[in-house]
Amino acid sequence: MATANTILLEAAAEDISSIDLFSKTHEYKGVTMFEMSMPEIYESLNTWETRPDDVYLITFPKSGTHWIMEIAHLIMNDLQADKINREAMLFALDQAMSNKVDDVTKVTPGHEVMAKWRSPRIMASHLLEEFAPDQIKKRSKVIYFSRNPKDAAVSYFKFLGPTFPDEMEGWKGFLRLFLSEKMIGGSWFRHVKGWWALRDQPNVLCCKYEDFHKDLRGSIKRVADFLDRPLSDENLNKIVELTEMKGMQKTYQQLEEKMGATGRSMTRLFGQLPFLRKGKVGGWKDEFTVAENEYFDKVYQQNMEGSGLEFKFEL
Repeated sequence: MATANTILLEAAAEDISSIDLFSKTHEYKGVTMFEMSMPEIYESLNTWETRPDDVYLITFPKSGTHWIMEIAHLIMNDLQADKINREAMLFALDQAMSNKVDDVTKVTPGHEVMAKWRSPRIMASHLLEEFAPDQIKKRSKVIYFSRNPKDAAVSYFKFLGPTFPDEMEGWKGFLRLFLSEKMIGGSWFRHVKGWWALRDQPNVLCCKYEDFHKDLRGSIKRVADFLDRPLSDENLNKIVELTEMKGMQKTYQQLEEKMGATGRSMTRLFGQLPFLRKGKVGGWKDEFTVAENEYFDKVYQQNMEGSGLEFKFEL
């Protein structure tokens, strides 16, 4: 059986147009899922064995997953970058990463790979709260990292746009999908409200992308304290430098230069689609028409009313 790493490395040499994500999706408990999020994975997670020092990083796609991952890894490894398990960038707890839908059955699912990792494990996931097993939600440290939906939608579109089928009609069609219950992986509203409901649990930390932009130093300190890894002022300043956009870009460039195809598989989906783009707040204004923004605001207000959860759409 080919490993996920093997499949990803093979994908690095392929043209973006060969990446097929949308032709084969399926329904799992009423939610449309990409083929890489197989029902067998979710069923297996019901008996997933957690460890006392596990850290789960959960996000809706394109909401700063790699940003919070880099921050958490640096904190948990005492800023020793050479000790970071970069393999964590190749896997997601709830997916079998593949360069083509047809390859899913040949790939080792992320949770099976993670089961063999040494502690402490830092694991990324796009799990809906309702699909996450209780042993994760109640016994482990969970960091839920969210981003305002307008920027998340644009980032998602820019990220996967080259793989969209013609019938989606580009940005116009994607925006309709994003705001609907048919959104692949579950709607943004369903995702953030599900995890927000657990915000008062001592093992759950809810963070916002926009807060990290406004006060990165204070936000990193909050994460470090939550992880029981308080930082000195010197180390706190170092992590700020390493995880600002310039620092992230430098790290990812070094991974690609040092590790070639393996590095590109860590920094780009299928070795092709870059995980890092602009990394800013308010970029949605360059994409939305007035009519699209008005429609978005209407749907947003309908879905978020009474949730107690608010987002900044620009800084």
